[in-house]
Amino acid sequence: MPKKKIIARFQSQVKDRAFALSLSVRFGLKYPAVDRRGGGYADAAATRIDAVLARSGAASTRTDAAAARTGAQECSTKAGDMSGQCRVTPLIWGAGEPIQPSESVGNGDVQEFRYTTALLNAFSGGGISSLEDLEDQGWVAGNTANVFVVNHDTERNGGSQNINSPSNTYITAMIFSLAHSYGTPTILSSYTCATIDDGAPNGGVGTCSATDGSDGWLCQHRFVAFTGMVGFRNQVGSAAITNWVSPQAQKIAFGRGSAGFTVSGGSFTATVLARSAVAIHTGQLGTGSGPGTPSSPPPASTVAVAFAETATTTFGENIFLVGSIPELGTWDPDSSIPLFTATYPV
Repeated sequence: MPKKKIIARFQSQVKDRAFALSLSVRFGLKYPAVDRRGGGYADAAATRIDAVLARSGAASTRTDAAAARTGAQECSTKAGDMSGQCRVTPLIWGAGEPIQPSESVGNGDVQEFRYTTALLNAFSGGGISSLEDLEDQGWVAGNTANVFVVNHDTERNGGSQNINSPSNTYITAMIFSLAHSYGTPTILSSYTCATIDDGAPNGGVGTCSATDGSDGWLCQHRFVAFTGMVGFRNQVGSAAITNWVSPQAQKIAFGRGSAGFTVSGGSFTATVLARSAVAIHTGQLGTGSGPGTPSSPPPASTVAVAFAETATTTFGENIFLVGSIPELGTWDPDSSIPLFTATYPV
């Protein structure tokens, strides 16, 4: 990863909003006379960047320079020319930070770094049972929060879960993030690195397969555990969290209305009506034993499932199970699995 040139340091609201913005030549943008009057210094540049990325199909942009402005200053350029796409502003909360996240919600979504820390602590042993009501933490409201389990900085500096986190916590934390209703999740898709400054492998050419990556690329956005949960999130939509259960600190289960249900660290029993179905999606096992740096994608995992059908049959009748995966016959009745009557009528 190339070294970053520091243009100006954030010191105060007045200074932050007054420094001139230098734009990377990679965008091919040249603004010799950048507006230095208060928060207007980057409006034209940010809007131009938005337009360039929108034409490339980008759904959102992360504007680091916008951290120097409050929401009132950037409202006029919120979403720029992106025709409905959103702009995301990274702002770290805390003493000494000149701009707090709550001041920038008028810009679009704001990255909520406190969420990342909370998930790191909870999934590292602090107790995931504490993660039910994230709207009551004093953070940015969920409808304006962009949340992440890990980003390009925290995966290297130990400030979050990463692919080397022990006990599958990175995968389960990401599944939780996609299942919970708070915020709009971001999935980092990255590559292996040995040091904090390592750049992209394979000459910068990303190589992804259907479910992972190669040539040093991790391609987490292709992990089955994540793509499956994206489908889950799209299905449940804005449904509220219901039926939260946390019998132990590291075991939780909750529903999203009547559209979906998730379990972490435990088991559940589901009743499936005739001509209905239940999808059981398992997380993938992580690798490594410490915070470290990303090294390799996790292997696939399996889960034991017991099927129990309650039915009344007559002599000579049998019930068989068939499903979409090879273990269940790939929808071929001739390859279906017979159920037994040892506990009839179940």
